[in-house]
Amino acid sequence: MKHLIRSIPGAEYMARAINFGGIKTTRGIYSSFEAAESAISRGKIIGFDHDEVAGANQYLIGFVKPSDYPLLYWMYPLMPHIRSVFDLGGNVGISYYTYRKFLPYRDDLRWTVFDVPSVVELGRKQTDSTKAPHLSFTTEIADVKGCEILLTSGTLQYLKYGLEDLLKPLEKRPEHLFVNRIPVTDRATYYTIQSVGKFRFPYRIINKNELRNSLQSLGYELVDEWKCTENWTTVRFRPGYFVQHYTGYYYRYRPS
Repeated sequence: MKHLIRSIPGAEYMARAINFGGIKTTRGIYSSFEAAESAISRGKIIGFDHDEVAGANQYLIGFVKPSDYPLLYWMYPLMPHIRSVFDLGGNVGISYYTYRKFLPYRDDLRWTVFDVPSVVELGRKQTDSTKAPHLSFTTEIADVKGCEILLTSGTLQYLKYGLEDLLKPLEKRPEHLFVNRIPVTDRATYYTIQSVGKFRFPYRIINKNELRNSLQSLGYELVDEWKCTENWTTVRFRPGYFVQHYTGYYYRYRPS
């Protein structure tokens, strides 16, 4: 049966797309990113910086998920005034390409995607054949400096550091934070391991109060919060760690 399915044109690619999409099944409970990473079996490939993974999410270009609509609602009135967006973990520019059908981009808009080198290389190649005058790519997290909007969608759970670690050193922080499709919990923050074929990813489920308090301490106030019902995750053999839906947030910088 497996051989039959694999013989269908595009079936293997779609299987990878599903695994990288809304349904996340993970294994193990760990106290830190490093502990989860060290628990990954030998012979498995860790992380996203691999050619086989780089293009796995391209099928999402142009596809608007239900959880995109609250974000678009809040971004729409901002965009005529915004000159710089930093897209943390933005892959090949998925949000840029998808949202430009709905948002009024300024001619002088600079939309910078930060991602791992293999993804950035692919994204740059694609801009040669697509009309993306605002889009650029970087592997330097320091390029967040000076941005007006920080956007991240489905990325924080894969990072070794928290959003507060990125924002705290900045002399001028982004006025608007859009944090979409992340798994949060009432439990203490924990880490697990996501498996996709031969690839493994340390995966963080963050305590929602910890996230809110860390951003408030940096001068951010919560404007809106929404459920991302198209995403959920469960830890194998640990039913008490089921995350029924992911969450999206809009924070605005309002220092006291």
